[in-house]
Amino acid sequence: MARVSNAAAFIKSNMPLGRGGSLSDQDAYDIAAYFTRQPRPDFADKAKDWPKGGKPADARY
Repeated sequence: MARVSNAAAFIKSNMPLGRGGSLSDQDAYDIAAYFTRQPRPDFADKAKDWPKGGKPADARY
């Protein structure tokens, strides 16, 4: 869920509870953009998250 595109797809399909698919693409993206940009704690093993190369452009950490 740290990537906006993945989070927006999940939100669009599953939210609000019991009415998945009722949000517009823009609404789902706006919600995902909001919560993925909140401060996150740093963790020691994050260097292992991208073993095949650099992180994707929309990954926040």
